[in-house]
Amino acid sequence: MKRFAGLILVLFLMGCTFGVEDMESLMKDPHYAHNQQALHELEHAYLQKQISYTEYQQKKKELEDTYAKEVKMQEEKIRE
Repeated sequence: MKRFAGLILVLFLMGCTFGVEDMESLMKDPHYAHNQQALHELEHAYLQKQISYTEYQQKKKELEDTYAKEVKMQEEKIRE
């Protein structure tokens, strides 16, 4: 009986460890990741001297404002 309980425990723990990767992908917010990628690309363009610092700041503020509005809209939809 103890062996059976041990086997069940081992199988349970193995199942939990295999499910961690799936849970991690579910917990990531693709909307946030997309916004971070856009900010990264903007920063890269500035560092490569493709845009000026003023343009960088302006576009960064636009991206942040757009993201904040989208998040607010999503939160409002959730509350409905």
